[in-house]
Amino acid sequence: MMPNVIVTSHQAFFTREAVHNIALTTLQNILDFSEGKELINEVK
Repeated sequence: MMPNVIVTSHQAFFTREAVHNIALTTLQNILDFSEGKELINEVK
């Protein structure tokens, strides 16, 4: 154990704009899936 080391999680993505964009992308993916459209963010 190293008493002089602090470990923290990476939070750089956690801005209001980034979270907003993540939410929009997620909702668009759900809508596209439910309508049978091509999923542009699908990882194959």
